[in-house]
Amino acid sequence: MSNAKHTPGPWAITEYIAPGYGHDRHKYRGVVADGLKICETHPSIIHSYDARDLSNASLIAAAPELLEALIQVRAAMPDRTFATVEAKLVIDMVNAAIAKAEGK
Repeated sequence: MSNAKHTPGPWAITEYIAPGYGHDRHKYRGVVADGLKICETHPSIIHSYDARDLSNASLIAAAPELLEALIQVRAAMPDRTFATVEAKLVIDMVNAAIAKAEGK
């Protein structure tokens, strides 16, 4: 992915507590890479976790590896007429996901 315009992976999930007063402090979950914040998921009140929040952060953190896997799948597919309609649909999905990830 030498042409990548995004922050290179690996990306990882981090949690931290934002400064606040008393019970107003919030726990944040975010995704970081190379010391940079990639994103921050919705804050939750301390002692309250949202399973969806962790799932979202996990999916975001996996993005660079998912993109690289799709690029490798596309490279492994021969440039010829696909043997089945299903194979053509899969490669179309791969191409669409790569284009979306690259902002196209």
